Amino acid sequence: MESTDGIIEKVLSNKDENIIVNLKGLMDAVTLEKALNERGIPFVMDIRLTNEGCIATISRRKLDIYEKNMQDFYVEEPKVLYETEILKEKRVPIGISNYRDVINENAYCVDKTKMIEELLTLNDEVTLITRPRRFGKTLNMSMLAEFFDITKESKELFKNTYIYHTKYVKEMNQWPVIFMTLKDCKGKKEKLIKQLYMELSKEYGRYYDEFQSVKDRFLSNQLLEICDVLLDADISINGEVTVINAIELLMRFLYKKYEKRVILLVDEYDTPFMSAYAGKYSEQVKDLLTGMFSSALKDNEYLYKGVLTGIQRIAKENLFSGLNNLEVCSMQDEKYKDVFGFTEDETRTLLEAHHLELNQDVKEMYDGYTIGGIEIYNPWSVINYADKGVLASYWINTGSNEVVCQLLEKSSNKVKKQYIELLEKGEMKVNCILEGAYIELRG
Repeated sequence: MESTDGIIEKVLSNKDENIIVNLKGLMDAVTLEKALNERGIPFVMDIRLTNEGCIATISRRKLDIYEKNMQDFYVEEPKVLYETEILKEKRVPIGISNYRDVINENAYCVDKTKMIEELLTLNDEVTLITRPRRFGKTLNMSMLAEFFDITKESKELFKNTYIYHTKYVKEMNQWPVIFMTLKDCKGKKEKLIKQLYMELSKEYGRYYDEFQSVKDRFLSNQLLEICDVLLDADISINGEVTVINAIELLMRFLYKKYEKRVILLVDEYDTPFMSAYAGKYSEQVKDLLTGMFSSALKDNEYLYKGVLTGIQRIAKENLFSGLNNLEVCSMQDEKYKDVFGFTEDETRTLLEAHHLELNQDVKEMYDGYTIGGIEIYNPWSVINYADKGVLASYWINTGSNEVVCQLLEKSSNKVKKQYIELLEKGEMKVNCILEGAYIELRG
């Protein structure tokens, strides 16, 4: 491959001709594009991927390149093929929900990076994706954080993935990111709030040394005051009032630091709401939780994109009231239909890599979902089956049944009879209200 400076010299000396150069890969094309932009050289670049790397056609005149039916920085999307023999050397990552850990430990990883492309292609500012528990939500959100985070270097993590071979690879490590997972924010009120503080502490801790140097002294003092509350684990009313705008203030800081809007990722956002409901203290923490999310997501000029995942939508707890930039993607929607859970092809490939077959018994056991019109397999059950080779109900003990018991206690005799019928017959048709959540329904 020619040097970047050599290629630029060619471009400058051939103003009226197209320049064709061979590159090792798409990242080299991104580097070349950046270098041309930094030198203020007007150009159009077309990228074609090949088995050996990629071919870049560069023109100083747009008309020349478009007359040949080319597009500005267009990449043909390749099909990512997996060698089953290579995958057989990889273990399934049971219990690992951090994307970097999965890749660094050379564990088996189903490529879900198409989610990144979908997120960037859609115009939705705030997206809520609802899926069942143990459906890969935390791992996928960790993947988004690794890809976008401007403080990280993620090339090695994504070099063998779908997204690496698309034009969206140039968005890698280009955005300030706040990533919080609330899956452990549950239990008694004090434990829930302390766990929430711990998640905030992780993000604040990344930039703590820079807070005192912020030119905006008012913002600096607010950030440091929140740090004190988090470090002291002050769960008093005064402490809660102090941290209620913690996410929004951190976003404001990141915007000033990087001069770019922020990507906010909140995994399992509804866990604290459901835990507070089950523990009968929801009114005591509602203002803290709704205030924190509302200030971060509603009319926030520092927000580029927000992504939330959870089991269900909490619609009427003031969290989403007036939030007109929210797109809810449920099990019925086309958007993100195949990025959580395993498709049939993904399940077959995974099982074959572990010397197992996708037969009718496996289908009946684990093919329990239809999302956006396609069949989706339970990922937790599939990877446990791949690891142990025994068909079993692995998903059944992954969550608490406390809420179900409470709802049954409050329900009518008719509902109790229907529940018994469901257990005996295995299926029942019911009318579902999909817009709300069980904690908002009474009776």
